[in-house]
Amino acid sequence: MPEPYFQLALGDRREALEVAAQELGRPAAIIEKDIYVVWALSALERATYADHLVFKGGTSLSKAHALIDRFSEDVDLTYDLRAFAPDLIATGTVEGWPRSRSQADRWSTALLGRLGTWISTTCAEHVRSTAKHDGVAMRVDAFVDPKRHRHDLFLLYESAAVERVEYVSPAVRLEFGARGTGEPNQRCTIRTDASTTRALSAVTFPQASFATLAAERTLWEKATAAHAFCLQASFRGAHGFARHWYDLARMHDSSMATAAIRNRRLAHEVARWKSLFFRERGVDYVLAVTGDLRIVPDGGALDALRDDYERMRGAGLTPSTAPTFEAVLAECAALEVAANAGA
Repeated sequence: MPEPYFQLALGDRREALEVAAQELGRPAAIIEKDIYVVWALSALERATYADHLVFKGGTSLSKAHALIDRFSEDVDLTYDLRAFAPDLIATGTVEGWPRSRSQADRWSTALLGRLGTWISTTCAEHVRSTAKHDGVAMRVDAFVDPKRHRHDLFLLYESAAVERVEYVSPAVRLEFGARGTGEPNQRCTIRTDASTTRALSAVTFPQASFATLAAERTLWEKATAAHAFCLQASFRGAHGFARHWYDLARMHDSSMATAAIRNRRLAHEVARWKSLFFRERGVDYVLAVTGDLRIVPDGGALDALRDDYERMRGAGLTPSTAPTFEAVLAECAALEVAANAGA
């Protein structure tokens, strides 16, 4: 009879990871973290507020849409603001949007404050109790800093993998936002990579069914983020930003990119949303979706992007067959031309 992964003894879990690593050709530490990522989604799926959460970002592109083949270690989620703060919507909006930037700023202040409290109490308590119920040993810590727009829940676990990967820590970060609706979305089944291995048929792994942001919207969100980087020569946060260009290159390789480029209404919605809630100095998101998109940087920004991309490849977050940095840039350049022509 199959046995749940988290009920295995430490030595058996370590052996299972090594078996999966050999079959999948990826470091055991990455396979292990993927298991915890899917478990985190399965835990949130059982929360009373699950119907208002939407899974998004790079991890959704790999785990839900199967559009990219890199390992994405963080879980990005949106709590539908209509359910999270209905009183703000009731104050008077235009088609559900704030009437002005000043109103958007007031919404942001209120939403970020409430979100921090919710993560530190309601969400953290649910994840802790679910981990205890499932026999998953971990420490659950909230990290909330509204001034830096950080609203994270960290799930820290003791790794069973023998070898560690410098770029990958034994912690899953759940990054929450509440300044959007998470639309359009569709429900997707999320499975672990380990569950696909033939040699581990006697082991069961976590699985989740989750509302997931449409890939077309994720493409425009990543493209506009890359656009801001090209104009500012910097990216919020530390290492790890090269993943956006890799994802854009892989998405450009799919038919989904054509559909996204044709969906100008969605492009303008992303531009309007970012212009209200995620303004950047010197960045006009409307121009980015009306024929002036830039996603290929130059100068020092290009060098920084190249260095981060090579670190990502060296850590094993991409398959051994991952394209070179130059090939990724070529795909992004083609996507840029297509998006601008489509405008």
